[in-house]
Amino acid sequence: MTLHLSSKGRLLKLLYASKLKRLALLCAMIVLVASASCDVDERQSGIPSKAQDAINLFTEDFNAGRFEKIYTEAAEEWRSRVTLDQSNETFRTLKERLGDIKQERTLTSGRQQQNAGAGLPANSLVLNYNTKFKRGDGTEADALETFTLIERDGRYQLAGYSVSSNLLKQ
Repeated sequence: MTLHLSSKGRLLKLLYASKLKRLALLCAMIVLVASASCDVDERQSGIPSKAQDAINLFTEDFNAGRFEKIYTEAAEEWRSRVTLDQSNETFRTLKERLGDIKQERTLTSGRQQQNAGAGLPANSLVLNYNTKFKRGDGTEADALETFTLIERDGRYQLAGYSVSSNLLKQ
């Protein structure tokens, strides 16, 4: 079989176009695989965005002194363990001794529990943060925060919250 120059040129164009199509397909597949490995509903830290939103809302409410709102929007598991007055008093004490929560939190550990037990529903998150608080005198206080969040009907609710700090031991 002999190819004429014009036939060779057409053949080269077809091969080149075919290689470009394969390269484009390969790039599309890489993008698809990379995006599929990142769940749309998760932030870079791996925490579901709705859980992060619940923590951010808690922080805003705490800093604004809306302790009753925190209590009424918390999970039933929270409200069944403490009264509104006990919850408010705890938050007031935290705010007096530590101040406002700064947005500078560093996630130190987190675990999702699918079969939680201990009175928690099947899907819960326990998140530990190193957190900075801004005290009334302008100084900062370091603390370890632990959030227990449960997922119900597509949203996360606070089921537990604890803070550990040397300033609370005084």
